[in-house]
Amino acid sequence: MPRSLLLAAFAFLKHATGGTVPAGDFSVPQPERPRGVLVWIHADTNADRIALLETAERLYVTDRLGAVLMTGPTGSEPLPEGVIAAEFPGESRRSVEQFVDHWRPDLLVLTGSPLRPMLMAALDRRDTPALLVAGRIERASYKRWRWMAPVARRMLSRFSILLAEDWRTARSIRRLGVPETRVELGGGLEAASPPLGCTEAEREAMSKLLRNRPVWLVAGAIIAELPLIIAAQQEASRLAHRLLLVVAPADPKDGAAIAIALQEAGLEVAIRSQEEDPEDDVQAFIADDDGELGLWYRLAPMTFLGGTLLGQGPVRDPFEPAALGSAVLHGPVAGEWNRRFSRLAEGRAARSVGSPQDLAEAVCDLIAPDRAALLAHHGWQVVSGGAELSDRLVAMTLARVPLPKDAAL
Repeated sequence: MPRSLLLAAFAFLKHATGGTVPAGDFSVPQPERPRGVLVWIHADTNADRIALLETAERLYVTDRLGAVLMTGPTGSEPLPEGVIAAEFPGESRRSVEQFVDHWRPDLLVLTGSPLRPMLMAALDRRDTPALLVAGRIERASYKRWRWMAPVARRMLSRFSILLAEDWRTARSIRRLGVPETRVELGGGLEAASPPLGCTEAEREAMSKLLRNRPVWLVAGAIIAELPLIIAAQQEASRLAHRLLLVVAPADPKDGAAIAIALQEAGLEVAIRSQEEDPEDDVQAFIADDDGELGLWYRLAPMTFLGGTLLGQGPVRDPFEPAALGSAVLHGPVAGEWNRRFSRLAEGRAARSVGSPQDLAEAVCDLIAPDRAALLAHHGWQVVSGGAELSDRLVAMTLARVPLPKDAAL
């Protein structure tokens, strides 16, 4: 791709006027660049980093790469073999130039904002290819760059692949002048944890005991939300008299207190830790044994995430029930899981409730098996989409890096 004089001039002007974001001091000695092909992966968020670590490991073990360089947030877990961590140079022209000159990446895989003039000018000068994955352009950023659309369009043209995380970013990229055919809605990269397990014998035994009763689960239940949960159970029970409420406390030690509150509300209660079973007359079952959520996600067609109405956010990962076929209900408090809730919402894979009445109506609505199944199916698609994107990223990356010299002979 011919070098862009427009992008180079804009980067120079931005540098000359001091309009850059300071970066770390690159005068600190850097590790030696490994021999062979080097792919640079930048994770814009911690969620991206977790997902991309697996991608980096998969790339390295192909024996096509000398190393994978990762920048972005740091974590406590050890890096996979062949993966080197470095500080992202930011938008300081000096740091970017020194960084790229030192590491000489053969390819950049960028997540987050693609509108980084210093970085893209440095890549443009060296004709370094780049991929945009889980691209995000915030509304405020788009409003600034639309007045400099030719420069933004040139930056975006550096990417041979443009995968937007959401439809708003895809629309912004198109409005900045990139042909519609070059922009795809790729979704996010967040890696779902492995599905929670359970023994098949236990699942079969409990399924027989429930005898096809309608079930809803509260995962990570907190004391403050009990009145809302009780009200929803009582309202929904008018529609389905055999409805079973399963309560998995956020803290298993709260199981006894939760049982008392449910009993005082007139519900027949059984407690798992006391080796009681959800017999036909039981209306609420306290699932207070550790390590059994995988069982209940599989048995409950719908799961309400405790902590999302009156707490600090869900105690449990919202992808957990979705991965195991349970429709997700949640309140407005997302806590640290905001991006995952956004992905579920965009995929029509969760139902948000804002009040006790909303919760009761949602439970009543999803008692209908076809409605719960549709929501659960959408949830599974969202969760599995991250894994598919990771597979695609590995293939796209390997297709764009040079072969090792010995393989080319």
